[in-house]
This record gives sequence, structure tokens and C-alpha cells, in this order.
Amino acid sequence: MPKAVSTKSEMRAGRPTKIGRPSAAESQRKTEKLLRTAATIFAQKGYAQTSLDSVAAAAGLSKKTIYTWYGDKAGLFDSVMYHLLESLKPPGADSGRQFGKDGLAELETQVAHIIAATLQPAFLGIYRIFAREAEKSSDVLKTFHESTATRSHAAIMNVLLHHPDFQMLRVPAEEAARAILEVLHSNVVLMSLQIVSPEAVSPEDEARRIVGIVMNGCLER
Repeated sequence: MPKAVSTKSEMRAGRPTKIGRPSAAESQRKTEKLLRTAATIFAQKGYAQTSLDSVAAAAGLSKKTIYTWYGDKAGLFDSVMYHLLESLKPPGADSGRQFGKDGLAELETQVAHIIAATLQPAFLGIYRIFAREAEKSSDVLKTFHESTATRSHAAIMNVLLHHPDFQMLRVPAEEAARAILEVLHSNVVLMSLQIVSPEAVSPEDEARRIVGIVMNGCLER
């Protein structure tokens, strides 16, 4: 029986091609367990020190299965990143949707979601690797860092550009978004380096503080 080969899009979505007779639900369960396990091991050991043997053993799968589903370690890490980065996207964060809150409250909701997503142990662990080994980090780690900023920026800009409360900003929306992202990035670095304890951070309170500081001088009164 010929081997099934995963496509690039399937790798990114973390969905292995079907092999043999497992049901869709069983395949999904195994995939989610593998990605959770891999995220934990990458976060604990770092990219270079993580082996597919250790991931396969912890996930209860064969290394051959991981190679079939994801191609190699970079492909597996790519899928782990995809799932972590997807968590940065707030529910319903589409430019065409109707906003249900006033501008500042909506922005606080988006920022709080981003903060909560970055508090995940696996997210902070991988970010810690990048912060500690920025100059020698692999390309996939650098992509994770860049994609984090891109996803967060898109969610914030969506509110600033489309919410009616922000049509009369004193500064360009891009400038306001960049200021919010700078504070968010500083917070993630402090938490990833364990200078600030993630357990001490309330996403809602921190979002309210950040939005209040940045937007205080941006809104027309």
C-alpha cells in the first residue's frame, strides 16, 4: 500500500492525511495530542535540543508517523506555531463584522485576548527561546516571532480602522497600533524571561491599562 504524503497546507493546519482505517475523530485526537506534546517539549528543551524520537515517544506515536504527517522537525514545528498563532486571533475578528461594544471596550477585548493567548506556557516557552537565543535562533523561531507581531497587529488595526469611535484619531491608526504592540511585546519578553510572573497578570486588567495609556492621547475630545 503506497504511503500517503501530507501536503504543505495540511502541515500548516496540523492535519495529517488519512492513513489506514482510523476514523476522522481518532485522527484528530491523535493530531491534537501530538501538537500539544510537541509544543510542550519544544518549549522545555528548545528547538535544537528537541528530537522527533522524544516527541514520538511522549505522544505515543512512531517517528515514522511524524515524518509521514509533517515531513521533518521543521514541518512539525511549523504546525505547532500555526496552532499557537491561531490562538492570537480573537473570535470574530473580521473587518466586516458589527462591533458590539464602544471603541475602547472593543479594543480592550482584542488586547486582552492577545495577552491571554501569550500567557500559554508553550507560547512563553518558545518565545523564551527566541528572546534568549535571538542571534542563533533557527529561521522557524524567527518566523514565530515575526508572525506573532503580524497577527497581533492585524487584530488591533481591525478595530482602529473599522470601529466608528476611532474615525477621528489625533494620530494615524498605524502609530497607535504600533504603540500598543510595543507595550505588549515588552510584557511578553518580561514574562518569557520570568522577570514578571505570568500568574500575576490579569489579561483584562492589563489590557485596560495598556489601552488607557496609549489611547489617552490619541482620541479627539
